Amino acid sequence: MHKVFTPILLLALCFTACKKEDNPMPLGPVTNTETRQWILDSLRLLYYWEAGLPHNAMQSNLAASPYFYSLLHPSDPYSAIYNPNEPNTRPTNFLYTFGMHYSVVPVNGLQVGVVELVIPGGTAANNGFARGLCFSKINDQVLTPENAATLTQTLLTARTGHFTLLKRDFSADSITLMLNGATQGENPIYVTRTFTVGGRKVGYLFYNSFNDAYNTNLLQSFRAFKNNGVNELILDLRYNNGGSVAAAGIMAAMVAPGVQENSNFVGYTGNKKIGHQLLTYQQIMRAVESGQPYTLSQLQDARLQLPRIFILCTKRTMSAAELLINNLPVHMNVVTIGETTHGKDVGAIIVRDLRVPQRIPYIMLPIAYKLSNANGQGNYDRGITPTYSVNELDHLPLLTLGDEKDVLIAKALQLIGGQARVQNTLLPIPRARLLSTQSDGLPIVLPVR
Repeated sequence: MHKVFTPILLLALCFTACKKEDNPMPLGPVTNTETRQWILDSLRLLYYWEAGLPHNAMQSNLAASPYFYSLLHPSDPYSAIYNPNEPNTRPTNFLYTFGMHYSVVPVNGLQVGVVELVIPGGTAANNGFARGLCFSKINDQVLTPENAATLTQTLLTARTGHFTLLKRDFSADSITLMLNGATQGENPIYVTRTFTVGGRKVGYLFYNSFNDAYNTNLLQSFRAFKNNGVNELILDLRYNNGGSVAAAGIMAAMVAPGVQENSNFVGYTGNKKIGHQLLTYQQIMRAVESGQPYTLSQLQDARLQLPRIFILCTKRTMSAAELLINNLPVHMNVVTIGETTHGKDVGAIIVRDLRVPQRIPYIMLPIAYKLSNANGQGNYDRGITPTYSVNELDHLPLLTLGDEKDVLIAKALQLIGGQARVQNTLLPIPRARLLSTQSDGLPIVLPVR
């Protein structure tokens, strides 16, 4: 059997392939039994919870996808399988389907949808959606605690829908906005700016995913910070759902002091067959999936090497973003502001059949590793608790990203300046989040050694 385990675009730690050849290629049509055997063999080799796979796992008549999910460990909500020839089997993500995401919270006895993020130039932005916009209905149905999740799933399934807006005082409005699904691309660098507070020059960067295709843009942003004398940094990862560990390593090398190419950045621990390894910054930064690899010398004119960093986070902050938060304290003081992060401390491997002709069309992403920092610290599967707990949804309406009065940014500026530079006149109203459009997270994809 011939499998290949590789990263895919934007999600890679290392662009490596491990091929396993054992049995000769079968002849004739592919059977469900052959597909199930391919799935099981892959999981027995790579799956983090391999020891928990049932001994009689082949005694099944399930088709590929339900068979795969029947084998997963109860602690594993992340492993996935899909057939690229069948688009409806691909994992979906609300943000990259519609170009925006929202949460539903109670306000004045109503269930209110609050738009948190809109991709610049995306479908939602072009249709009039903006951060802070609120709505009370989806497809003419009033949001309730009972139907909010169903209405959201209906949007994803149909890839179209309309929203009835509310005014800023949450009273009814007659405006309705349409939204149609389409594949959304994004430059993850939404906003860069500087503040001056308490004699300190503060850089601010809103960064929404760790995407190697934009590492050059990231370096340009940090060069601008350095040229402007930035000596404090607010890194806004509040909705960042992960991506490339290479990009995370490059980010860490630019902000942290004392990093050398042979300094360890990330540890990963697999099953007994894979074991434990530490990867250095040098290994990480040359393992980009797209664009050029980097060395520390190439980053030198962009390295801030700060003693501390302020990171803004929410429950949507996950995967490679959490990895950065967990790994930076090895080098510097990390002050987090916001909510407890999502809690995704694992990495996946891409498994696909590259035989010619191909027999198995499926692509699997089984979880293969637990992640840790250079000191072996990890285990944040319940999320990373913020240094300062602030829920932006307690402070409506939401302000534009990068606004100094935004409640998370204002808290960071207050800590930097020793006093509130900009007083927040919005009174906090504690609100329990009823629903958030899902953020499954871009999988951290790691190499097989």
